[in-house]
Amino acid sequence: EVASLRLALAEGDPDRRLAARLREQHARYEEELQARRGDSRDLADLRVAHTKLERAHSALQSDLDAREARLQAMEESLRFAESANRDLGAFRSAAAAAVAASRGGEKGDMAPTTEPASASAAAAAVAGPATP
Repeated sequence: EVASLRLALAEGDPDRRLAARLREQHARYEEELQARRGDSRDLADLRVAHTKLERAHSALQSDLDAREARLQAMEESLRFAESANRDLGAFRSAAAAAVAASRGGEKGDMAPTTEPASASAAAAAVAGPATP
């Protein structure tokens, strides 16, 4: 009977070693599975953050495009205002020359104007100083 027990024990030894190795491997796989689940949650969180950043980027890009369009419109308005200012300067110069000529006509040989002298002075004051 002792011999049969020893034989059974000897035959069971490889099975016990295999079972121990399988338990160790199972424990390693369980640890790896837990790590992968954690990684999966991290990946899901990163995807959500990425989506939020993409939306923020799109919003900022559309704001930038709108500001760029407003800036271009303002630059165009500035160019128009500069042109209008040059035209106004030219008009002032021409008006000042006309007023000066009409004043000269009042004092000299030229035909009298229908406009009184005070009206000529008012026109010169409205025209402002002549710009070079």
